[in-house]
Amino acid sequence: MTNSSIKVLDLSPRPELARLGISYRAFDERAPGPVRRLESVGAAPVMVVSLGEQAVSIGLPNERGRVASAFCVGIGSPALVSEHRGALRCIEVSAPALLAERLWPGLSSHGKALDAGELWPMPSADLVSRASERRDFAGAAAFLDAAISAALGRREAAPDAVALTIWDALVTSRGRVRTGQLAASIGVSERHAIMKFRSAAGVTPKTAARRLRFMEARRRLFVGVESLAEIALACGYADQSHLTREFGLFAGEPPARSRAS
Repeated sequence: MTNSSIKVLDLSPRPELARLGISYRAFDERAPGPVRRLESVGAAPVMVVSLGEQAVSIGLPNERGRVASAFCVGIGSPALVSEHRGALRCIEVSAPALLAERLWPGLSSHGKALDAGELWPMPSADLVSRASERRDFAGAAAFLDAAISAALGRREAAPDAVALTIWDALVTSRGRVRTGQLAASIGVSERHAIMKFRSAAGVTPKTAARRLRFMEARRRLFVGVESLAEIALACGYADQSHLTREFGLFAGEPPARSRAS
């Protein structure tokens, strides 16, 4: 779209939140008309809060989107479609995958975006609502600091050691290590490993591995000259058809179309 612009600004949350791996990023988008785009979450759950009265419609590609001033998406979500009228100021809150269940219980396993106001209890829901009423990024970020701190409460901050070991191995291998192998390497049963990981991340190690494999495949698709068959082989997919199916789920379109666009 011509005459469109997006300004991006990194914001700093409270030091204690930053130490947990929580980050903020502000977006200021201006377009001459309505904007509709496919959205694919990465390896971290996110909350997007629009400022002022610039609400966003978010939903699955084949469904009518739901309008919300603040919504959350977990790493188990398929591709979604976002729409706005052409002017949008928003803040994206990103948190480590292993913090998902502490911040947004049940979010990561959902196959859709959830309204932050309905997902969080008081006082966090009210604080997010007050953040969305602001028009300035700094003022909104201050309310988000308070909302996230209230949601975390005094619960243990450090992730479970088993879950952390599994996550580190999945990231290092880009999703190409099996849960059974990981469990055996740390001396626990596969069932125990899955339970510990799921209680922290909200999804199984297998789901997290699929997300990480997809992210590596997308990276190779955009930066290299490999064929789709070569990318599928390098990323651990059974074949090119398997790669295409995963792109359809997580990117909302075939890999060839993503590369062309």
